[in-house]
Amino acid sequence: MLSGHKPYNADTPMAVAVKHVTDPVPNILSMVPSLPIEVDGVIKLSMAKNRDQRYSTALEMAKALNLVAFGREGNTKPVTGGATLLQQKTAAQPSRSKTGFTMVGAVLLVVIVGVFLLRNQLFASPQATPTLEVVPTTTTVKTPTEEATLTAVPATATIDPASLLAPACSAEIGIPTPIVRETNKACVMKIPYTSVSIPEGAAFESINPSLKCAIETTSDGKSIVACTGRQLYSYDLKVCVPPVVANEDLNKCSADSVFLSANQCCAPIPADGAGCTIFKVDLRACQ
Repeated sequence: MLSGHKPYNADTPMAVAVKHVTDPVPNILSMVPSLPIEVDGVIKLSMAKNRDQRYSTALEMAKALNLVAFGREGNTKPVTGGATLLQQKTAAQPSRSKTGFTMVGAVLLVVIVGVFLLRNQLFASPQATPTLEVVPTTTTVKTPTEEATLTAVPATATIDPASLLAPACSAEIGIPTPIVRETNKACVMKIPYTSVSIPEGAAFESINPSLKCAIETTSDGKSIVACTGRQLYSYDLKVCVPPVVANEDLNKCSADSVFLSANQCCAPIPADGAGCTIFKVDLRACQ
């Protein structure tokens, strides 16, 4: 009501709910610096995460608002005028009805004080001095002949989420396949070994459990993987380099696409096997 904005914003309702529980209460003065400093204290106290740290009653909050708006707590005693007739009408009703009237009265009191706070702090000229006015007990209704004055309320600008996304990748841009090369063949104690070079950080697995592979060294962005198995056999080694998306790029694409950092664009989520290649490992004969 004071800033025209919600306290928390997120992409999903669940994320908003999490922020209500975990995020600190926003500083109202950063959005409306013309408000008194005490207003920020009232808001943070009334929105405290721990309910034991909030105002215990609506009356306490009304007093605090009065103190900020007018410099004193004001007359917050219950109004007794006309209460006799109300008590006679509600004497036979359940006690929860009395509680309901009390709750409504407290809410109305907070609303009235809030209206005074808004009028004096947000819409008054800088030279105006807040004054306490007596609210009349009767309501003046304008006749149909009186001209109604309409105040135009500026529409809140909305941002299309699609405008914040990165552009789509062109058709020829896709998930690149890793480059795998054979670097050496050797026999160690009559056991055949074949070494292959794969990109650093790439995942690899043998299609056949008889082929055993392990990383020997890593340098200059490449890893050397040594594989061994039965002599004169060929095995398939699967090497994959899935796209890695940095935290700051997580929201740059829609849910059905992935961000390619190298190309700064969004590509469709790759099918199984995208970013992977099958390399044939041939083991020599060792006598």
